[in-house]
Amino acid sequence: DGDLMHLARYGGEEFAVLIAPATAEEAYAVAETLRVAVEGRSVVTEAQMVRLTVSIGCAVVAIDERHPAVDLIAAADAALYLAKASGRNRSMIASLSSLEARPDQERRLAS
Repeated sequence: DGDLMHLARYGGEEFAVLIAPATAEEAYAVAETLRVAVEGRSVVTEAQMVRLTVSIGCAVVAIDERHPAVDLIAAADAALYLAKASGRNRSMIASLSSLEARPDQERRLAS
């Protein structure tokens, strides 16, 4: 059907997911599905049980727009840091044009 999804490790504790084609709402839905799946997990260490959470930054670009990959990654990274600064365990979408994360998109797109 032409849809594409790739997952790759991108740095020490960071991962990248490429979804094509996808709208902002679809990307956000995938991010929230991943976030909720991780949120429901825990690991047991020698000292305690640790509940897992994940913060996710999303960036979306229109298929007809041309942007260097580094700009897309920077936008997603900006959204990730905003998610962390906003209390963690959340998904945020970045505006690629301004490289500023848009907190108004947080959780609203999940409904």
